[in-house]
Amino acid sequence: VMIMDEGTKGDGSSNFTIYLDDITQFSSTTSSVISDFEDAGSLSGFDGGSQELIANPDTSGNSSDKVLKLVKNDGQAWAGHKFTVTDKFNFDKEQKIRIKIWSPRIGLKLNMKFEDEVPWPGVKATATVGGTTTVANQWEEIEFDFTGVDTSDEWYNLVMIMDEGTKGDGSSNFTIYLDDITQY
Repeated sequence: VMIMDEGTKGDGSSNFTIYLDDITQFSSTTSSVISDFEDAGSLSGFDGGSQELIANPDTSGNSSDKVLKLVKNDGQAWAGHKFTVTDKFNFDKEQKIRIKIWSPRIGLKLNMKFEDEVPWPGVKATATVGGTTTVANQWEEIEFDFTGVDTSDEWYNLVMIMDEGTKGDGSSNFTIYLDDITQY
């Protein structure tokens, strides 16, 4: 039940109109939404990775309007995607990442890698955790545990690489959808 200005009678005007999105329950006491991909943020692809925000192609299991489409095209075996923030990721209290992923196959591997602000190949600090899909053609949540990451490093980039070590071909087999990256 949600009640706005309880005890005050509303009049239907803009003063009594609000918009809500992404109500999420977590088991820890803190959480931070990194991106829900309703807007692009600072995304870039590298060495064969391409990305775009699209209308959610499968709203069963994830009702978001927009999601991030990632494609691993013919390029390098480490082709991927980078999400850059202006305020560094803080690991002092929240050291886990949860992400919704839609994969065309069971066993697709997704590496989540935090990097400092120095551009590749001069990156000084990295922290990588891998996850593997367990379902095909449906949404699932995967957790990436960065417990123990060096909190003194300044993490500004979240790098995502699917099936690292395998060249992509741009087909549906190398196309995934992501949504609701949350740090908790």
